Amino acid sequence: AGTFTPGTGVVTFDKSSGTQTITSNGSSFYMVTHIGAGVLQLSDNLITTSSLNNHQNAAGEAGNFDANGKDITVTGWIRAYDSTFLASTGTITATAGSGLAIYESGIFDGGSATLNFRNVQIGGTGNLGTLIASSGTMTVTNDFTYNAGGTFTHSNGTVKFTGTFDGAGTITSTAAFYNLTIDA
Repeated sequence: AGTFTPGTGVVTFDKSSGTQTITSNGSSFYMVTHIGAGVLQLSDNLITTSSLNNHQNAAGEAGNFDANGKDITVTGWIRAYDSTFLASTGTITATAGSGLAIYESGIFDGGSATLNFRNVQIGGTGNLGTLIASSGTMTVTNDFTYNAGGTFTHSNGTVKFTGTFDGAGTITSTAAFYNLTIDA
């Protein structure tokens, strides 16, 4: 058995069709980027000490990132742009660094996963993004920003704002929440 040492580099997955699988066997990555037109699917839990990026390649082809019911822990941003991120049923956590960013027609589908984010940003100036919230609970500990042109679907789930809102702690949104809890 070999040893994987993540260092500070980017591991890029770029399969052009079909399904490519990540099996980490408990090893962490520094940064993972998926730019393939196919599907990148987890076979076990994933930890990155930086960011997890899912976006289209230079040819404009976008694939899916499929968490496949596994847990994901990210220190930096989880980014979905011009592609689809399927959270499924596991626990997705990005609270230590930045959070979740969805833009450039990206879609983040929360499925029924437990979602924990420091910040959530949907869209931006001239950028579209779609957040389909978990039918379970999505917890945000800092800023929730829903920009014009973005789409938020509540999925009959709970959005919970908790903690001390360690930054500005703002909720900028015209989105309709199904069940909103503020526990600060």
